[in-house]
Amino acid sequence: MELFYRELPPQSKFTLRFIGFVFILKLIMQTLSGIPVFAEIAAANLDVVIGYLHWFFLGFVSLFLVFLASYLKWIKLSNLSLSLYLIAFLTTEFLIFYRAGSAAFGWQYFSHLNTYLALASFLFSTALVIILWQTLLIRKNKNQMNSKTDYIEF
Repeated sequence: MELFYRELPPQSKFTLRFIGFVFILKLIMQTLSGIPVFAEIAAANLDVVIGYLHWFFLGFVSLFLVFLASYLKWIKLSNLSLSLYLIAFLTTEFLIFYRAGSAAFGWQYFSHLNTYLALASFLFSTALVIILWQTLLIRKNKNQMNSKTDYIEF
């Protein structure tokens, strides 16, 4: 396992560490939901449930699948696309849990929160479009290179 990790590029190491961090916080949130006070807050506030599911599926499952696809060279994961994905994830998480906190604890609900949430969510789409574009561009270039070498006769 250590040999596998040592051979990874820095971007992949960072991604795995981030996935591990998300998983540990997920376990902490899951453990806290067993305490009656936190269970009541989660049951009474849909945003807590949405935030938890968002944390697990977009922060752990989806990011792991992106890492795996990148490791297997199915996609091209650039620093830009990874950064946009993580910014979108962290921003939307903050906004979702802030909205939950404003309902549960009486925090001030700032105006246009849903607009900010929609804009932050748009960054997910932007990151995925960049990944798709870069992956298709690389494949197109490889196919062009292969087609040029197919016709060379010696």
